[in-house]
Amino acid sequence: MLQKELGDINWWKAIKLYVKTNANKQVTTKDFQKAIERTTGKSYQWFFDQWIYKIGLPKFEVIKNYNAAKKQLNISVIQKQTKESISEYRQVAFFKGKIDIEIDNKIIQVDIEPKAINVFTFSLLKVPEFVNFNYKETWLCETEYNKTKEEYLYQLTHSRDVLARQKALDNLVEVAKDSSCTTELKNNIIQTLKKEINSNSYWRYRVYALG
Repeated sequence: MLQKELGDINWWKAIKLYVKTNANKQVTTKDFQKAIERTTGKSYQWFFDQWIYKIGLPKFEVIKNYNAAKKQLNISVIQKQTKESISEYRQVAFFKGKIDIEIDNKIIQVDIEPKAINVFTFSLLKVPEFVNFNYKETWLCETEYNKTKEEYLYQLTHSRDVLARQKALDNLVEVAKDSSCTTELKNNIIQTLKKEINSNSYWRYRVYALG
């Protein structure tokens, strides 16, 4: 998550500075934070407070809406986590940071602001085949996002994120097990699973699909 915030160039500069400055010394998290801030010239106290020194886990509800007239995709991200009523530790009310969204064949980075609802608008000529929020699951969070079986089928065969494909597998298997699932759809899911098993994807993923 921090590497995504900094970008690869600043991230590796900070790592090199941290190692060089603290070689053969005992260190604390503060020493790492200092290297980050010296490299970037920015304060990242909010990041360390959010993920290290305070407690809490973001719980997102994602709602997708396409406006055909304006040819716009709107993605609403609702933060639903609640504070513990009794806790001796400081708690995060709302989370912030950079997060990636995969929309069909594009990866788009957005900034989550520390508020209840974030709405992101994208210009698209047509309804997207699928939207993968939290690409590669970089963020530690819980996500509630309802998708159609058609979206999961497309996500399974087109996403660049193996974790998103695995999630699509899980959901499609549940669809196929449902008594209301048509024979045609069930066969479609089975054939799609066979293609994934015989693909050139990461072997652990293919073993998972086989299971």
